[in-house]
Formats: sequence, C-alpha cells, structure tokens
Amino acid sequence: MERHGGVYLGELAEVQPRSFVVHEAVVAESDAQALDLLRAAPDAVYARVVISGPADVRTVPGAGHDEVTPIAYGPAESAWSVATEAGGYLVSTDAWYPGWKAYVDGRPATLHRANLAFRAVSVPAGRHTVAFRYEPRSVRVGLALTALAGCIIAGMLVGAAVVAR
Repeated sequence: MERHGGVYLGELAEVQPRSFVVHEAVVAESDAQALDLLRAAPDAVYARVVISGPADVRTVPGAGHDEVTPIAYGPAESAWSVATEAGGYLVSTDAWYPGWKAYVDGRPATLHRANLAFRAVSVPAGRHTVAFRYEPRSVRVGLALTALAGCIIAGMLVGAAVVAR
C-alpha cells in the first residue's frame, strides 16, 4: 500500500467475489470497535465478518467447501445459490441500507450490517437460495396513504354527484 499525501492507494492482486461465505463472525458494539477490528486484520475480510451489534451471532466451526453462485442481480433485488458444508455467513459486498431484507429459502432471515458497510445473513449447512430485497417501510406507507387518499377523493366525487342531483 502506498501513501500519496493523505490518501492510501492499494491494489488487489486478484478480483474478489461480490458475495462469499465466511465461517467466523465477531460482534462490534460500535462503529469505532468495528473499524479497529477491520484495521487489525485487513486480510481477514474474506475469512471473518464483523457484525455491527448488538447481535446474536456465532462462529460456525469448520470450514468446508463453499460455493456461491448468482441467480439474479438487480438494483432492488439479488438472489444467490449458496452451498456450504458447515454453514456460515453469506457476505454481500453490496451496500447495507435500512429497508433491505434477507430471505433464506423464501423465509425472512436476520440481515446484519457487515464490515461497517455491507450485508450478511446466516446460512445453515446445505444448499440454499438467499435473496436480498429492498423493501423499505416508507414505500408501503406511501402506497397505503395514496390508496386512502384515492378512496377519499372517490367518496367526495360520489357525494358531490349525489348532492348535484
């Protein structure tokens, strides 16, 4: 890593995957603690995930052969086929942001903020489909308010038509 003024410049020796499985997880109670953990072992980022807490996470003993294959990828949803002998955490290097939800085999799963900026979800041993979907509550609230406003306007129009007769 080279320093140029106040900027550090580094080069990856090889392209890293967008999503991958790790077996070790640690919880950081603050962003500062997470940053310290990441700085202390920068090469461990593809072997360990730092989960922003509080969270109930555990290290999955053993490491076996893990396979992560993309099924679908879009701006509001991505899906991955994950095969892992021991189970672990699927880490997606897409940005964590409120409103993202995780599903394992179609069932809701806890989505963790991983390595300060990314997403992670626990995956049991075996072959599973993991999906990340952007489903912010604000969109559901907005749709409900729009439907309510539409009903009120329709009621007012019907009421006005009845009065006008």
